[in-house]
Amino acid sequence: ATLYGDAFAVLSTGCAVLLYVSYVMPITAGLFAEGKTWTKKGPFHLGAASKLVALSALIGCLILIWVGIQKPNEKVGYLLVGIVITLVGVWFGHERKRFEGPPLTPDQVAAKQQKITEEEKALEN
Repeated sequence: ATLYGDAFAVLSTGCAVLLYVSYVMPITAGLFAEGKTWTKKGPFHLGAASKLVALSALIGCLILIWVGIQKPNEKVGYLLVGIVITLVGVWFGHERKRFEGPPLTPDQVAAKQQKITEEEKALEN
């Protein structure tokens, strides 16, 4: 890894930046869904402060991502753009048609569990 230091720097910085991206995605989704489609929360929640905390985390992560793609790590920005373009292409090219979405009702959950059990039994034989 140290034979070519630039590649190691891009790899390590890219991993950190993509970690921030993976952290900010569900926070952003939750920020927009809270109070609309996401109305029932679990046993731990921040109440009225949850949107403020989510917004603070979102801004903090965006700053960390921005810092991670500045010189001398501009190659990480190219990597990030390439990954986003690839993922969007895969989503619209294939996965959007295949993905059924999460089960919403107990009957859908039971049907999905039954389907998984049948497929597991078929693999055992």
